[in-house]
Amino acid sequence: MLFFRPNSVWVCWFKEVILRGDISNYWTVNKSSTHSWLVNKMIKARELIYPLLKRRIGNGETTRFWFDNWMPLGSLYSFLNASSSRLGIPRLATVASICNAGQWCLRPARSENQLALQVHLTTVVLSEEEDYYEWEIDGMLRHRYNTGEIYSYLKGHQQLVPWAKIVWFSYGIPRHSFLTWWSSWTDVLQETD
Repeated sequence: MLFFRPNSVWVCWFKEVILRGDISNYWTVNKSSTHSWLVNKMIKARELIYPLLKRRIGNGETTRFWFDNWMPLGSLYSFLNASSSRLGIPRLATVASICNAGQWCLRPARSENQLALQVHLTTVVLSEEEDYYEWEIDGMLRHRYNTGEIYSYLKGHQQLVPWAKIVWFSYGIPRHSFLTWWSSWTDVLQETD
């Protein structure tokens, strides 16, 4: 919702108050005791969301060079160890700010990772379109957020236990099903102790 519904009242509030007017600040803002529990949980969720949320480059004017997930190399801040990279790129630089008339303004590579970055940059061409976000789940692109797909991805594939149909069946009373499941689960925990 944060990246795909910019006109939502809640998203506008979050962007202006928490992210200080720029959605790309989501990757750099810190948790705070003045933030609500929900805001701090959203900030903490960055690690889970980052590999799924891809920034597609158009003109590069709103994509942060170091922090947005716009390269197949992942976070350039981590990949290049930005605090000691000596590339001379400001922390909040945009992709467009380091490309001048189709030429990338970078210092010569001093490591294998910097060389890998420069090789990949030769394939990046800025256009007139605006930058945008896409979900990429298991290599498949999504233009919309789907809670079920994200949940399945994060949960991972789990095998169905042999007793599932005995406990969870269509005509069962939910409370009884839950209590049956709970008692079987606690039995398993006691056996493993």
